[in-house]
Amino acid sequence: MLKLWKSIGFGVVETSDDAKYGNGAQDSLVVLPASPAPPLMLNEAASKLWRKGVDSPVFEEDLNADESQMISEFVDMGIASAGQTETALRISKPVMTSIEHELVYALIAKLCVQNSIEYVFVKGPIQYDYGLRDRKHSADVDVWIDPNRIQEFLTVMEPWGWSADSERWLHSKFNHSVTLNASTWGCQIDVHRYFPGSTKSPTDAFDAVIGWRDAVHYAGAEALVLSKPAAAVLYALHGLRPESRHKKKTMDYSDAAVALGIGGSETVRFSKEFACTDVLFDALTDAFPDEPVDRTNRLPEDWKWRSESSWVRAYFMILKSLKPREWFGFLKDVVRAPAPVGSSGANGVSGFKRIIYRVSPQWTKAKIALSRCLNRRR
Repeated sequence: MLKLWKSIGFGVVETSDDAKYGNGAQDSLVVLPASPAPPLMLNEAASKLWRKGVDSPVFEEDLNADESQMISEFVDMGIASAGQTETALRISKPVMTSIEHELVYALIAKLCVQNSIEYVFVKGPIQYDYGLRDRKHSADVDVWIDPNRIQEFLTVMEPWGWSADSERWLHSKFNHSVTLNASTWGCQIDVHRYFPGSTKSPTDAFDAVIGWRDAVHYAGAEALVLSKPAAAVLYALHGLRPESRHKKKTMDYSDAAVALGIGGSETVRFSKEFACTDVLFDALTDAFPDEPVDRTNRLPEDWKWRSESSWVRAYFMILKSLKPREWFGFLKDVVRAPAPVGSSGANGVSGFKRIIYRVSPQWTKAKIALSRCLNRRR
């Protein structure tokens, strides 16, 4: 028997009077357990009891038999524990239109703190809060993780049902993110190892950006997001990123200048620290005509190959940027990797395979031969 207990969880959202999640109840909560499990929708009686243990421990002798039984169930479900456990949660109404998304933000934040992994949320609702875009949040959750801890982060997420769509090229220079999927959460997570546009290495770029973080609360949990100057710069970089291979139109420099202006007077300083003044030069000088802006005449490697209109030339530039010892692994990944679901190539093949199909109708035979060769070298 527990002498006292405390409410715990990785996230909590008040859903009172919410037709979808609260069933119109006056007091209802959705709680994300502190151990791997899906979010729990608590009815009115359970919500009232769980609230009691948020701010201070509750002595079991103060509870009736039904409440004691309910607490025992809370413990089994991972939303209560014995003693003075620190929850660091605060109950509030959702700040996002999707509670599932908000709980994913809380989950990532809690797991990163629990495992001492540095992170920062990019894009998403903070861009809306800063006035950078009209949509309240994205269809997925974008988080930038310490590039030296990516694999560890993926492992930490697995017990919660999240797995990488594909880990191929995860550590290659040209791959800036990996997508995590989970069948029960209703969204994806884009895990970034770097953000295109900086001439710094992934590690140095991350070190630069984590000095520009602010704390907010999502689903009752503290989360670290980009400060306004950093968010404005990354928003502009994303909009200006060349994607001619996909026939996508980039943002106008005038629109990028407006976004950078929203970032305020510190935007130029962050741009210098992030080493992206070359790709943002015109927009920065337009937004801040009185501020000195450096120009080094250096473009990021990814900016160069992204500027190519041909996939063939783009991949050739990528191969040139790799060290000879990396070529074999690159080709192995290309051959062995399954085509991504919904890819735009003929018959659903990936971009690189699509090139080979165009170049040689014998690609299928060549792939089989190369696969056999690779298998013999194991």
